[in-house]
Amino acid sequence: DQRIYLDFVLSQVMAREDTDIKLRNILRLGACQILLLERIPESAATNLSVELCAELDMPGLKGVCNGILRSLIREKDRFALPDPQTHPAASASIRYSVPAWIWQKLRTDYGEETTDRILSFRNPDEGWTLRPNLTRMDDDAFAQMLNKKVWQKQRMDIPHAWKIHGAMDIAQDADYRAGNFS
Repeated sequence: DQRIYLDFVLSQVMAREDTDIKLRNILRLGACQILLLERIPESAATNLSVELCAELDMPGLKGVCNGILRSLIREKDRFALPDPQTHPAASASIRYSVPAWIWQKLRTDYGEETTDRILSFRNPDEGWTLRPNLTRMDDDAFAQMLNKKVWQKQRMDIPHAWKIHGAMDIAQDADYRAGNFS
């Protein structure tokens, strides 16, 4: 879940923070596709978001949605997190997309280095290590299943293990829920 990060970035290009929750979620979806997923063209992410406005009975917000996401595309390389030296909690909250109080609590309990390791572990940039349920499929069948996914994947040196990137919430994947891999 990168909601805190996505909201921070969107706030940089939005004139008002108090948008309709349906529009906010559509913008989050578009921002996620634009900023976090490499295989979806920016124009496709924008068009999908604009179409969702119409499908959710918000045709008057199509232009607003389009404008915000196009601004995001233009400005995406200019966003800077708060300075970790002067605003460590805010910087960590956005970088790891966790509430600042969680970062502060972990830092108090475990120290800065361990807290960074804990929070970066769940960071999608680190990817996921997957292994097949060998009672259901062998390595070849698992590779074929992975090839049907849009994830970036690479076989690891560890037996039966693959490193994947691009899966936002692995727990929502149908094959994971069916017990085909862990």
